[in-house]
Amino acid sequence: QAKSLHPFLLQMMIRRLFIENNIEPSFDSIGAVIDLMDRQKGKIADVGNTWTAERLEKSIQIRKRKGQKEFAFKIENEGTLTTDKFVFSIKKSALPDNKVKSDASIEYVDARLIKFPIVIRSWKKGDAFVPLGMKGKKKLSDFFGEQKFSTEEKLAAPVVEIAGKIAWVAGRRLDERFKITDSTTEVYQLSIKFETT
Repeated sequence: QAKSLHPFLLQMMIRRLFIENNIEPSFDSIGAVIDLMDRQKGKIADVGNTWTAERLEKSIQIRKRKGQKEFAFKIENEGTLTTDKFVFSIKKSALPDNKVKSDASIEYVDARLIKFPIVIRSWKKGDAFVPLGMKGKKKLSDFFGEQKFSTEEKLAAPVVEIAGKIAWVAGRRLDERFKITDSTTEVYQLSIKFETT
């Protein structure tokens, strides 16, 4: 029914709802909620820095975003890193028989390009990489948008940085510059396993 209201009244109604719940009633946040009214169930929008809105069957739910913190881990040599969110490992490996594979949680990279220490960290604004199969750089924010990541998923996604370049959006996409080629003689296997809570 709310959609049939005059746009101005709708904005005022959402604004009052925001104020009652101590949410900053910015133009962008109110617009994000109004946009969700035309979207299908399951769509999520950011509302300010600490809230998200989700389109449900017959309503829109606004909830506090789960507290995701930035993270950064340094790996000095091959081995396994265990965190409360994921287990990452890097180890020398035989050349894989087949470069085409279905398991996105395991990748192989040319060992000549690996320089320790490597960093496993959260995404930062301005991050960009060359997605496997592409020629040009793509901003991670655009890649996450295409992958339909929620804000929580963006903040939780581990990014593998090697020598200042993003080599792998772990579990999602390898960087073209780190792939194995016909001239590759040694490889490292990268793997990620997410902890399910």
